[in-house]
Amino acid sequence: MKDDQNIALKTEFFDQLRQRAQHLLDSKRLVPDIPELLETQKIFQELQIHQLELEMQNDELNLVALELEKERARFLSLFELAPVGYVVLNRKGSIMDVNQAGSRLFGLRKEVLLNKTLAGFVFADDTPKFNNFYRKLLSEPGEQHCTARLFKSRDSAFYAEMHGICIGGTNANSCYITVSDISEKMRAELELQKATQRLDAALSASSTGMWEIKLPSGEIYLDDFAKSIFGVRYGFDGKYSSLMNLIDNADRETVDLALRITLVRDKDFNVEFCVHTPAGERKYINA
Repeated sequence: MKDDQNIALKTEFFDQLRQRAQHLLDSKRLVPDIPELLETQKIFQELQIHQLELEMQNDELNLVALELEKERARFLSLFELAPVGYVVLNRKGSIMDVNQAGSRLFGLRKEVLLNKTLAGFVFADDTPKFNNFYRKLLSEPGEQHCTARLFKSRDSAFYAEMHGICIGGTNANSCYITVSDISEKMRAELELQKATQRLDAALSASSTGMWEIKLPSGEIYLDDFAKSIFGVRYGFDGKYSSLMNLIDNADRETVDLALRITLVRDKDFNVEFCVHTPAGERKYINA
């Protein structure tokens, strides 16, 4: 259907060109009206019309070429000056083009990076992950994502977040990939993980449990030791009301008020209260 529409549009376009050419010839009266020369006149007129058609087609093509050149210049400007690294790979994974930000990420000039395989910069441990990413990029539609460690030099590397897409689908000859340095983010997440592990170890060593209230939902999180204290190791649904129901009736209002003051006024929470576990145990807790 789309091809039929394109053919119809082209036919209409050339008909318009022919009409314009005919109008120009008629206005100039290039051929005399002599009966003996009617056949010659017809051939000559057809040739002139064809020549004018070609000239007008050439003008149209020049305008299109000029617009394409403007778009190409605009794309190259965005490509080169983009704050994120851009790498263009062929189907074999070799670097066909890279922008300035990409060159800075690898610490190498563009001329050095060209024709190198991007997989050659990937840590050995992350190579299977990267290969799977590029295989999906070539064989599946849409954007693909990968996080891997890339070498910057022999003694330097960085964590890279890559997003890629192949223009033209599975038959594309080139893939466009953005490369971002997320080393700081990964280090922060690693430090947070270590801090959490240290906190868990300290709480475990001190026989102390930890609980959180997530705002604004009011959802309750209890770590394993806190669950054992409340006697709900295998059956706590995270609801605020469920936690309140475990607290002795005489202390429930006090705990609820103290929690609300803590949340609204950003005050420390320090309360002693009694709980009744589902198993029927009675415990006194300092929270």
